[in-house]
Order: sequence, then C-alpha cells, then structure tokens
Amino acid sequence: MCKASFQCVDAKKKRLVELDIVRGLCVLIMVIEHVNLYLTSKPLLRNPLFHITQSGVGNVAVLFMFIMGMNIIFSRNNSPSAIFKRGIKIFILSYVFNFFRDFLPAFIGCHIGRSTLSSHAYNHYYETLLNVDILQFVGLAFMFIALLRSLKISHKIELFIAFAVSFMTIIIGKVATTPDLSNWAKDLIIGGWRHNYFPFISWIAFPICGAFLARRIKGMEDRDQIYRRLLRWSLLVSAVLWGLWLYYYPRLDFFGWNDDFDYYRQNTLANVFFISQTILLTGISYFALKDDLIPLKVNNFISFWSENILSLYIVSWLLISWTAWVITGFNFIVDPLVAIAASFLFVVASHYTIKDVPAINIFLKKWF
Repeated sequence: MCKASFQCVDAKKKRLVELDIVRGLCVLIMVIEHVNLYLTSKPLLRNPLFHITQSGVGNVAVLFMFIMGMNIIFSRNNSPSAIFKRGIKIFILSYVFNFFRDFLPAFIGCHIGRSTLSSHAYNHYYETLLNVDILQFVGLAFMFIALLRSLKISHKIELFIAFAVSFMTIIIGKVATTPDLSNWAKDLIIGGWRHNYFPFISWIAFPICGAFLARRIKGMEDRDQIYRRLLRWSLLVSAVLWGLWLYYYPRLDFFGWNDDFDYYRQNTLANVFFISQTILLTGISYFALKDDLIPLKVNNFISFWSENILSLYIVSWLLISWTAWVITGFNFIVDPLVAIAASFLFVVASHYTIKDVPAINIFLKKWF
C-alpha cells in the first residue's frame, strides 16, 4: 500500500486521495453552511466565524464544483453519452429533491403555524419547487461537459469556452428574473431571482477547470512538481486578488454585482479568485497527506464523507430543512456556541444515518 495512500490512484474508484479529502471536507462544511442558512440568526451570521463558508479557502460550493469536474475524468464511465445521461438524471432528481426538502415541509410547517413562507423569503409554495441549487447546476454542468466532449475539441478549447461563458456575466449577469415558469430557462442560465444560488454562467468555469487539471495529473504517480508549480501560481494570484478586494471592498462583499446575491452571481474575476483558492487547498491536501499530517481516523472519516457525498448531502439537507420548517422555525439560534453545537449535531446525525441505513446509499448509487 502506498504511503498514506496518496501516491496511488485507487484501482476501483479511479480517484486521487487528495481529491477525496477535499471533496469530503466540502460536504462536511456544507452541512455547517446549511445549518447557518436555515437555523442561525442573521445578526450572528455577520460574525466572520460563520461567514467562512463563502470566503477564501472555506468556500465549499466552489470546491465541490471543481472537484466534481476532476472526478468526471477519473470516472470509469466517462463517455459523452454516459455523462449526459447522468446529468439528465441528476437534473430530474434536483426538482424531486426540492419537493421533499422545501415544498412538503413548508406546506406542513405553514399549516401548523410553525413557519411562514415569508420567514424564508418565499411568496408562494410553487417558488419552493423552483429553487436553483447545487443539484440543478450539477445536472446542467454534466450535460454541457458531455456536449463539449462529443465535439472532440482540445482541452484548451474547452477551457476557453468555459471562460467565454463566464465572461457573459459581465454582459448579462445583472439581468433580473422572477420566479415564473416563463422565466425558468433564463433563470437557470443567468440567475437574477433570489432563490437561484448557482446560475450556469457564473459557475460553469469551476468544473471545466477541474476537468482540465485532472487531465494534466492523470496517470502521474509523483505529482510533487506539478502541485508545487500550481501552489506558487495560486498563492500569487490569491495574494494579488485578496489585496485588491481588501483595498476596494474591505468587507470582502464583492464577487460579482455587490448586491445580496453577489457571491452566487459571480463574475469572471471572482471565478479566477476562487479557482486559485481551490487549487491552493488541493495542493495543501496533497502535501499534508504525503507527509502524514492527517491522522488516519480523520482521513477515514473524511473519506467516508467523500465516498457518500450525494447521500450525505441529501440526508443532511432534509434533516436541517424539516427541522427549520416544522420544528424550530428559521434562524432561531442567537448564541454562537449553540450554533456550533447544532452544526456538530447535524454532522453526527447525517453520518450515522448513512452509515446505519445502507439502503439509502444503495439506491442513490444505483440510479445516480
């Protein structure tokens, strides 16, 4: 067995261990972010400790998208048709998930007087079905990557297309939309509605950049040199952009349009910033594994979360959402220690639900 398993690619999973570590951390921190979003009070969220999931290397959504693109390359079945079919299935799943995550608990919670639609900025029940979250974007990204792959163009051309799409944020990224079915397709692409968290043009650069990097390191047994080079460049880019943002926007609240959904409707410059942060964290994970800086038990725990990312994502969201809509109401936690304890509780509950109910994993892995 390779030292800390970092030097080899798992023969069955075809993934690099440093990617598993980063991906496991993604969904783990994502649970904390969702607890904050649904249960932690708005004033408390102004504390930097509770804003870390959308700033710098703590940015979990970007990490997730980037590593998703890398894992496509290491997947055993990465033909364009297989990728496209998986994208369709995930896209359909995303709206089924919306029904069980928000529509059904919202309907119950509002009728028993525990919550109101306005408590989470909804006006109508159908709006809870139109949420554009990670799974909607992932489905679209898989289909788009499959189409690019079917064209048999070079990897550099794919990268150019990704940033060309990203640059469209400068032109049309500010366009507002409304949660009507007539705006459904437009909203998926450009965002503009308050419950569209991952518009296509603002986020597609991340998985395609991840796929580009994966092709460069695929088959390498010793990745020291490439990661050292990437770390130098990503550190330089991050430092320059951090400096610019701290000078012009000391609250670090500008990634796109300087509005409430500025982070989600990122522009191209923000894409470059977060990509540099993601490469930085991936490289650090690689060398931490190589030097045995991550304890085995921690490694095993995070790897479990990586291997079961879809199951843990769905289960944790359902636990958090049903708690907020039906049991406690929204944003009721005002004490930071209670917020931390709640995050820990949902992490543990999600972990043991997936561990003790294997049928969830069996079903999701069979179909998705």
